[in-house]
Amino acid sequence: MRIRYTIPFTAKIAFSDHWPFPVAGGLCSVVEKDGVARALEVVFENQPVELAPLFLPAGPGPAKFEIRGQDPQIALVRATLEQAMGFLQCYHGVGLVTDEIASAYEPETPEEKARIQVLSMEMGKQEHIHRFSFSMLTRAVMAAEAGPAPVFEVALVSSARDALIKGRFIDSFRYSFLLIEFLHGDGQFRGAGLKEVLRKDNAFNDLLGRVLAGRIRPHDVPASDTLALLDTNPTTGDVIDHLVDKRGFYFHGNIKRKDTWKPDQQEGAKLLAFLAIDIASTLAQEAAAPMFDEKFNQRHVDDAKKAGAKIVMQVRFDFSLAEDGVARQGQFNFACPATKLTPALAQGVAGEFFQAFERDFPTGALKSATCVVEETGEVAFEMTFHAKSVTPPPASV
Repeated sequence: MRIRYTIPFTAKIAFSDHWPFPVAGGLCSVVEKDGVARALEVVFENQPVELAPLFLPAGPGPAKFEIRGQDPQIALVRATLEQAMGFLQCYHGVGLVTDEIASAYEPETPEEKARIQVLSMEMGKQEHIHRFSFSMLTRAVMAAEAGPAPVFEVALVSSARDALIKGRFIDSFRYSFLLIEFLHGDGQFRGAGLKEVLRKDNAFNDLLGRVLAGRIRPHDVPASDTLALLDTNPTTGDVIDHLVDKRGFYFHGNIKRKDTWKPDQQEGAKLLAFLAIDIASTLAQEAAAPMFDEKFNQRHVDDAKKAGAKIVMQVRFDFSLAEDGVARQGQFNFACPATKLTPALAQGVAGEFFQAFERDFPTGALKSATCVVEETGEVAFEMTFHAKSVTPPPASV
């Protein structure tokens, strides 16, 4: 008997490429419709018929029969995929509706068909399209199988993200700050003590410095004390003081204050919420670091090969060397885990090509490069480099 579980995504997802990969002892595939991923499907082959649900006499009440499931694998599938979403949600607001898994029990012989009483059953329901690489999904599953997910980080950053999307900037800031305080507050809850702890935390200051360095001044936010501060090119200490002060205002404001915050006046906290979620998202992404363990690199490639997801890309190039200026030709082949040519695949191969060229020909000057799919000849990219000709050094006398 074959068992098939279908678990819908909570949002539309567009993978540029995907292929079957192992999970919990079964084989998992993306269910796609009109180019949009709708669900995951996990299939277990050669399963005993005894795992199929049964019709049993019902207890007291109007129903004469009840369907009773006896398949223990569904719990393992649900647990593994929920853990995987814990990693993935550190980056994207997507998930799986694991309480609405549809199960199908497919007989593979006439004898099995006669013995299976319930062929399918559904446990329960479900727009913005999220785009990310398929490898992030496979890495999330591998990380989930290796250890626990950063569930606390996910709970808070997901709430902060949802509130931000809905324009509840004050709530978004509060969820983000709760994560900052939980991870780096060292149990301090008074303003002065919390400022001191955060200022002395080197790891947090390094992270905050990266966030500030990567920010682009927005054009669509109203004037606020946060905007005034960021326009002064503040230190991490200045920003810490501001965050803690705003935490005191938004966490502990009360109705007796004349300047208390009001839930219908969210715009003043907009930039503050964006700043805080940048920090919280970076904290969550650091917590999801196990996804990018080097040990998963080869496994991702190996699983792709087993699924037949392999494309060989040929890059032919013209170049010359500084030593003699003679025109030369070369070729690199790159075996990629993929089933079709996509812009992301072409860009990735281009990056690998430049690294390989600089490694093998450190004094070389590229003239042109063309990348094609080995099997079909489909062109992935063509590049011409408008550089001056390399003049060889004068011969020594």
